[in-house]
Amino acid sequence: MGFPALGESAQWAMLVQLSVIVAAAHTAGALARRLGQPAVIGQLAAGLLLGPSVLSGLVPAVGRLLVPTDPLLGAPLNALAWLGAALLLLLTGLDTDLGVARRLGRPALLIGAGAVLVPFAAGTGLALLLPPSFAGPAGDRTAFVLLVAVSLSISSIPVVARILAELGHVRAEFGQLILTVAMVSDVVGWLALAAMTSLSGSGGADTGALLRSVLGLLLLLGAVLTFGQRSADAALARVHRYGGGSAGATGDLLVAVVLMLLLAVAAQAAGSDGLLGAFAAGLLIGRSPHAPTRLRGQVEGVTLVLLAPVFFAVAGLRTDLAALRTTEALLWAAGYLAVAFGCKIAGAYGGARLARLPRRQGLAVAVGLNCRGAVEVVVASVGLSSGVLSTTGYTVIVLMALLTTVATGPLLRVVAPRSDPAPRGPGLRLCRVGRSTTEYGVRPCAGPGESGMGQDLPGQGHEDGRAHYVRPADAPDAPNPPLAVPSRWERFTRFLSGLMADRNPADLNPPVPHGYDGKRPGPFISNNNQGGGGGGGC
Repeated sequence: MGFPALGESAQWAMLVQLSVIVAAAHTAGALARRLGQPAVIGQLAAGLLLGPSVLSGLVPAVGRLLVPTDPLLGAPLNALAWLGAALLLLLTGLDTDLGVARRLGRPALLIGAGAVLVPFAAGTGLALLLPPSFAGPAGDRTAFVLLVAVSLSISSIPVVARILAELGHVRAEFGQLILTVAMVSDVVGWLALAAMTSLSGSGGADTGALLRSVLGLLLLLGAVLTFGQRSADAALARVHRYGGGSAGATGDLLVAVVLMLLLAVAAQAAGSDGLLGAFAAGLLIGRSPHAPTRLRGQVEGVTLVLLAPVFFAVAGLRTDLAALRTTEALLWAAGYLAVAFGCKIAGAYGGARLARLPRRQGLAVAVGLNCRGAVEVVVASVGLSSGVLSTTGYTVIVLMALLTTVATGPLLRVVAPRSDPAPRGPGLRLCRVGRSTTEYGVRPCAGPGESGMGQDLPGQGHEDGRAHYVRPADAPDAPNPPLAVPSRWERFTRFLSGLMADRNPADLNPPVPHGYDGKRPGPFISNNNQGGGGGGGC
């Protein structure tokens, strides 16, 4: 028996589905951007409008085509949606640098603890109270409780980074804290989600099967962190050694895709979800010293044009607002949304106040971390596919992702500090993490020739361990970092040196910048065409 082929009717249905969904997703995404919202909001809304909530419910013929009951007709679209989710998590892993959390120190630790532990505890209590209509056919209550807790704990790195860049806050201290804490919370959330899928796969009640799943997950994590990292480094180094030009670029992308698929297979075999393997592949490649800066743009090209819009639109198609038509379901959904907003903001704000951040900075950090975005939709999709969530529970989590993301931008405009200084953490600098110079990230300061996933913007080249920041030409709203000047003693000694050298002392006594109080010593920050310590121009 040969490999089965799609019939003519199935091919026709697949082409119509792709044409309608991709066109609607991109149109709605462009409209959302014009309204000041991320494109993911419009793509999810497109799926909602095309799905059973609106169009497919009103016109049954459209529903039979876009939301088919035959698994064969829906298989191609589901496969593309899965690839979109996997590549989104690969990109998320590429942007994750846990070393930044260590460098930001106590504030990141306290805010991260509050932003993860408080929502996790609140989600655990809420899940125990939710009615059975929110749980799926898998029937394991522990897995359901764990998934609800995870859904309230995580944040969305890609979406909140774009929002901060558009508002000009990504270089601010609270902006860097938001991105760093979001990285940490996502890693913790994915580990908990892996435990949830292991529980649902083992049936929960079978202790032996549960122990085998947990043991398999631990072995997988150990293999990924040891042999997986070495294999990724060796493959990328071989591509760089023997491949050049377009061949090398194709080889980098091939290594990333193959590693993502292999780890997805390993995660599925270990009793977890394959999407977790995609996230692990992104982490390995992002940590590799041989990872090229061009790789992220290559992955983004195919992901953002085709696969990600298909994933978000399909997520909207699976959402059925009719599941909330009963008073009980509607009240519980409202309670879930209230807890999702309240516990995340309260936990992050409490951690920020313990870290002695000013009130407006702490509130801005809390509002930014409340953005769930794309990652929340992935969590809901994992819960629905594993049978832990019902359609009602899935719909509520997707709505929560929509509402928290929509609210993030307007709330940040209101609560963000007017003149927040650039962060002073040691060894950090801003780098470009995408194709556009408005997509930022924070990376360790490793000097010129850094071979991380962040691509440096023009004007860097620092190796002194201090914090240095760059300002791209297309970000006029980003404030300039405060200019530090030498101490009084340094100026006096240089003045004496100038006298002994029979030079003009005024040349050795730099002008005091506007706003300097004459009390704070600091490093030199110079341009490329000027003298001074501290390395290259910022």
